[in-house]
Amino acid sequence: MELHATTPDPEFLESNNVIFNYDLKSKKWSVLTKCPAPRHDSRMIATNRALYVIGGCNPLDHKSSEKLIPLKECYKYLFENKEWKLMAPLNHARTCHAAVIFKDMILAIGGKGESDRLLSSIERYDALHNSWEEFPTSLPGPRMAMGATAGENNIWVAGGIIKTKRLCVVVDSVWCYDHDYKCWLKRCKLPQPLAFCTLLTDKKQIICLGGVTRAQVGEDYSLESVNSVYTMEDSKEGSWTEDVPMPLGCHNVVAINIDGNIYVFGGFRTQTMEQMINTVYFDKKNNAWKPLCELPKRAAGFVVAVSGN
Repeated sequence: MELHATTPDPEFLESNNVIFNYDLKSKKWSVLTKCPAPRHDSRMIATNRALYVIGGCNPLDHKSSEKLIPLKECYKYLFENKEWKLMAPLNHARTCHAAVIFKDMILAIGGKGESDRLLSSIERYDALHNSWEEFPTSLPGPRMAMGATAGENNIWVAGGIIKTKRLCVVVDSVWCYDHDYKCWLKRCKLPQPLAFCTLLTDKKQIICLGGVTRAQVGEDYSLESVNSVYTMEDSKEGSWTEDVPMPLGCHNVVAINIDGNIYVFGGFRTQTMEQMINTVYFDKKNNAWKPLCELPKRAAGFVVAVSGN
């Protein structure tokens, strides 16, 4: 099992698109390749054959407003040939979106598009024709910064940010796409509103890690990273229960589940306003979180993917 990480931090101009590789067996980092362009808040997913970088923003490219511009650009790195290929562009520029592999399809879900417009559209990648096409069933409503994961027959989307008039609101709603019925079904709400949370599937269980929630600080409100871990059975009657919390509050992490052990990499912490360097894993046997390793400092970012190589 390998993890691939690239940093979006423009502070390190000489290496901000280097992709590092971490081997869980040897517990060692190595340089894999260099992304054709730096990316921030894109989504990177991997199969056993290739690494995909989907959408996002270029941290070095912004207009006078200093807002990062969502992009349509996508790249694919072939492990066997060790080469990058420019993929067909997305139909909609998007950032802060989700990406999953479902029924052997790569899906780009929701996010924020051009002119700060939130998206409900879902696109699937047709590898045979190198094209993106609209997934027949959109999200129930536009949203960004949500957690998403795919199981054998379902896609789960939890939390995120929606817009009501001119306000951005962190939500607790959970939706499940049923492949048999070809529709989204409402499921039990999260215990608290969360954005930038991370979802995992573990057999018939859904796991929600971290995220940010709206917290009161004096007379003001701000977004605060949480260390909460919630689990729910993958069923119509399932409800969320609180599990062993992570050592620190963090959000926008990547996580993988291997034989019940959960490995957490990357992410951001609002309490220190810094990217996470130290990684942790949940030891199922001892029912406790333990330290794992330290990310390469120039790779402590939000763009991470896992492959089974």
